[in-house]
Amino acid sequence: MPMSLRAPSLRGAVPAAARSARASHAENEQCARSKLTYNTTPLHRSSTTAQVAVPSEVRTALLDVCNQVRTKLLASGYHDPGGGVSVSVTDLVVSSHEETTKKRPRGRAPKGCTWEYESGQWIGDAKEMKIRGMSMEDAGKHIVRVDLKAPRKKRVLWHNKGGVMKQAIEEVFARHGNVGQALKHLQDIGPILYKDLTPTTLASWYQRAREKPEFKRDPEQYTNNALRRGGMKSVLSKPQGASLMAALRESVASGVRCGSTLLRMRAVAALQEMKCAQDVLHPSTGDQLHISGCSGALKLSTQWLNHICLHPLDFGKALTMRAATQAKYNVPDDHAAQFHQLLLRCAWRCQEHSIPASNVIAGDETASLLFAMGKGKGRCEIGAKDNPRVGEGDKRQITVMITVSLDGTMLKLQFVWGGKTVACTPWRFIKDDPAMNQHLHSSTKSHWSTPVSIYELIENIYAPYFIAQNARHRRAPHAVSLLIWDVHYSHRDIGMREKMRENYGWICVDFIPARCTGPYQPGDQPEVNNTFKTVSKQEGEIWLAGKLTALSAKHSGTIPGAEVLKLLQKSVIGPVLPSFAQ
Repeated sequence: MPMSLRAPSLRGAVPAAARSARASHAENEQCARSKLTYNTTPLHRSSTTAQVAVPSEVRTALLDVCNQVRTKLLASGYHDPGGGVSVSVTDLVVSSHEETTKKRPRGRAPKGCTWEYESGQWIGDAKEMKIRGMSMEDAGKHIVRVDLKAPRKKRVLWHNKGGVMKQAIEEVFARHGNVGQALKHLQDIGPILYKDLTPTTLASWYQRAREKPEFKRDPEQYTNNALRRGGMKSVLSKPQGASLMAALRESVASGVRCGSTLLRMRAVAALQEMKCAQDVLHPSTGDQLHISGCSGALKLSTQWLNHICLHPLDFGKALTMRAATQAKYNVPDDHAAQFHQLLLRCAWRCQEHSIPASNVIAGDETASLLFAMGKGKGRCEIGAKDNPRVGEGDKRQITVMITVSLDGTMLKLQFVWGGKTVACTPWRFIKDDPAMNQHLHSSTKSHWSTPVSIYELIENIYAPYFIAQNARHRRAPHAVSLLIWDVHYSHRDIGMREKMRENYGWICVDFIPARCTGPYQPGDQPEVNNTFKTVSKQEGEIWLAGKLTALSAKHSGTIPGAEVLKLLQKSVIGPVLPSFAQ
């Protein structure tokens, strides 16, 4: 078939590049007329010839010439054998270079993706993943962001399918617990009914039927009753919820680390105090806590406890988990040099005044706790500035001044109790016992040592000890002795120091460098404070176990929470604590 492109009127206007492209098209038409098209997609994919960039002026001239050629072709009556012209002739000449730059990146394709030449990017399989924010730059860098999370399956309500659960459970029992064979048989006899039943679900039914005869007898009715009881909001009434939250807040405010286990036990004690534990607790929870007759739906799970802490039942401030706040300091860079200067001063005093080892003492305050309060994060009200914790570095509960001499002798202890008057101390309980009233009991408002309590320590313990040691070593009663402690404000108070110089000027005082008590304080070493704390906690646990056993026998196997709180008060612990120091 003769081509209209050979018209002499256009021969002089068509450049050589256009004539060569026209000749190649004529050859393609003669080989396969059905493939003659102006769509360049199959041409640029199969072509391996490198394309040359087209300058802007040549691009403009080619646009005009190709448009004239296309117009003449259509005017001559030429029609595309493929059913029409899909794109303009301009795309054949101009766009071929731009399209060939969108090549597939080298290397292995991402899992589940294929390269799309038209868009120049990786396309994921719609059944496996969903493309999120894919860009040409990411595709060029071989980066694909996909979501591989499978869609959540709809929950199957087996208890509403008319005896399906009971038939499945009986089939497992008939096969002596072989869940796989039972499931295969069920899916053979009822492929539509049991197609969604999994071995895990069937195994859980079998295990529950073995543990609970009522579930085996009628699993559908048992499940309906369990679901009908409702959730957290319908288990406890508003007064019960408010009382429970008040008990939990009291435990949190005590400074004890309130984890899920401790909160669970406190919640059980609160429900027993309200005399509603059997009505609201689940039977399985009652069995674990040895509470018989439970018929409720409350399991006191960790998730439920965390939920009521974040969404309180009394509509108060939420209780959140936070690390305990405590004082923190860094050891100075020249700590070794400062401590060396302290040793030189002490050595000079001992040499100058012939001070024996028994007359060189070091004192340090420490927190004395009978019961382990736990470590790590604890609950406090949301938005609270501080999260104080008893046993986490603070000395709010009770402070004990432990003093040791250079020859290893431990002096009498000073117990600092919290309160405004001496009534907060256990002195009235132990004043008639010579074995227990030998220690000093002081009181301050904040449990911390104050200048008044420190002067009481010097007047009642340190001075008599130095006088006794001087007599033992045949020294003068007021011979020079050495006292070393840290730089707490009560040790450096001007009024206390002036009064001490006036009455006890023969006692020399030196200080551990600031922020160096950790590595250099004698009391902070494992042999002193740590040993005292460990032994006292062990004795305290034995004492508490005996008291709780007596309370359990007194109250028919139960221990009321109010009695436990009363048991842990300082008025009860006070007379016992000094006996641990023996």
